[in-house]
Amino acid sequence: IGEGFILCDDSENSITRILDEFSKKGLLEPVEDERKLRPSSYKMEPHVHSAVIYLAKLMDLFVLYSPKGKLFMKRSAA
Repeated sequence: IGEGFILCDDSENSITRILDEFSKKGLLEPVEDERKLRPSSYKMEPHVHSAVIYLAKLMDLFVLYSPKGKLFMKRSAA
């Protein structure tokens, strides 16, 4: 939503569809909670996480590290 990839008017349904599709492909795994019907969080395997970080850097979507090497997130201007 913040980067403009998902429109706000149908964001909940869009996000649910995306999370379901990523789960089917094995990119994300829902974290089960016995008290909730739907998962409220997801986790991903380390190699998938690394690939996402690599592609985000390659596409210049995020700057994840400061010049001093400290972790931070700076959004793209787009």
